[in-house]
Amino acid sequence: MARDDWCALTARLARRIVLGDSAADDSLISAILDAVAQAADGTEYAARAAALRRRLDAYVHAVQSGGLTGAVRDDGGEDATDDSRDAVVEHVLETLTRALADTVPQALALLTVQPPTPATDRTERAVGEALRRYPPLAASLHEIRAPFTWHGMAIDAGTEILCATAWLRDLDEAQGHGSHDPSTSLCAAPGPCAAAELAVLTATELVRALTRHAEPVVLAPHLTPDALPADLPAASLRLALADDAEAAADLAARPVVDGYVAPAAGQSPAHYAAVTEAGACSLEEHARKLTDCARQSGWNHDAFGEQCRMTLLAHAERCTQAAADARRAAEWLAS
Repeated sequence: MARDDWCALTARLARRIVLGDSAADDSLISAILDAVAQAADGTEYAARAAALRRRLDAYVHAVQSGGLTGAVRDDGGEDATDDSRDAVVEHVLETLTRALADTVPQALALLTVQPPTPATDRTERAVGEALRRYPPLAASLHEIRAPFTWHGMAIDAGTEILCATAWLRDLDEAQGHGSHDPSTSLCAAPGPCAAAELAVLTATELVRALTRHAEPVVLAPHLTPDALPADLPAASLRLALADDAEAAADLAARPVVDGYVAPAAGQSPAHYAAVTEAGACSLEEHARKLTDCARQSGWNHDAFGEQCRMTLLAHAERCTQAAADARRAAEWLAS
């Protein structure tokens, strides 16, 4: 399955869980959610967040809310405001979408190199390791509550610092009081986060369902159990599911030629040309999908929609240019 198709399916699943069946096919929610995450500054973020809030209103404030939105409304308490409920729903949707789209493929990849450990749940272990090694929330902003001195530099209360999630976790574990809760990689809240815990549970169950009658296979990149990469973007993974261990070994042994595979040393120029040509085709297809999306009439309603359309077209143009460059390189390698 292509990465775009996987993300579309997992986003649909997240919308259905959080907002109910009626929102499952509303892909614009996920598109705006992604745009919010990519906002360049506070002004852009505020405009996109407002657009997301308007899109969610129909589901969050429906008379009979589906999914988790009904539970949030019923359990929010008398003091809960509409804004606070909306914020909770947005956070749950964002966290769940991220875990399903990225952590699940990473966990499937780690399952293929995971040593057998008796009396442990291999699925839970793979998801936990994926979140620990490759936290979706790479860094978070924290406000210092009490002044302290660090390497001779005075840090005042109220100072905002950007901390890497993995760095904070490793530091705590080195001091003997680290938390092994994988949900901390999904949310920067100082206390337990129900949204992150739900995301971990859902990701674990999805991995378990996918591997109940099949074995995952990593077609690319090559993973070594004793030397796992420091970074493993979900978009870089090419995965397959085989019926059994023998079929999995056969799949893993087959050569794969596409835009994601790093060519092995010593291959012929023709091999590199084929890899580069496949990458050019992939870029052209991505540009076509972006252009088709930009042509949809749903962007016509307001300034934010037009801005999204221009962003999509700009990305499409860059992909087209990159494809042309890659194709020229492929022709040079083939000659």
